[in-house]
Amino acid sequence: MLRALAVLCLIWGSNWVVMKLANDYFPPVSFVMWRFGSGALILLAVAYLRKIPLPDARLLPWIIVSGVLQMALNQVAIQIGLLADSHAARAWVASSTSRRRFGSRLWRTSR
Repeated sequence: MLRALAVLCLIWGSNWVVMKLANDYFPPVSFVMWRFGSGALILLAVAYLRKIPLPDARLLPWIIVSGVLQMALNQVAIQIGLLADSHAARAWVASSTSRRRFGSRLWRTSR
């Protein structure tokens, strides 16, 4: 378990470096689109291989909208913040995104 946590921290920590370097080659929206698209394909493949059923088809539009509004727009804001090479911009991105995520989690758990 400790090894898995160490690997997770390594991947998560190096993610910021990759995101910063990707701004030299991709526009923020394109990078996030490719990142989330490849992640979705990998998760669908894992679900298929493990025979995990997909959600009801009627819920898929809501799941997609929720993913775009809660995650993709957040990541685009972070990528744009990383373009600004100032500590103030990075602090703003970190503080604004963490509150929004925390608020959405509270809303989901309070229902």
